[in-house]
Amino acid sequence: MSNEYETASWPKGLKRTHQREEVLQCLDASDRPLTAAELKEHCEKTNLSTVYRILESFERVNMVEKSFLPDSDTAYYKRTANCHTHYATCLICHRQIPLEGCPVELLRLADQTPGFTITGHKLELYGYCSKCRPQTP
Repeated sequence: MSNEYETASWPKGLKRTHQREEVLQCLDASDRPLTAAELKEHCEKTNLSTVYRILESFERVNMVEKSFLPDSDTAYYKRTANCHTHYATCLICHRQIPLEGCPVELLRLADQTPGFTITGHKLELYGYCSKCRPQTP
């Protein structure tokens, strides 16, 4: 097993296995979110059901985020950012472009929801990156 992931950064209570490290390395190496099937292609010795179980365990300990594109049942997984980040996601290549700051903070939602404590949020923007944008006449 490689020592790429320090023991201190591995979540307590989550068994550290070669298969889990391999999935994590694939996610870290990717510049876009990946599906379980795409991860399976890189982890040749791991069956698809095991990849799904690994992703579920990573999601439980906040190591990955799961998202869906509009009108799709396919889940995409990416490593959880070390800081609060939102992205614009390309509908064709699935590349994610980080947004500066948090647009939700500008909405002052706490002022608009008296008696409600906001504990988190998720903002997803979808469209086309400059490489995939359909050319308009």
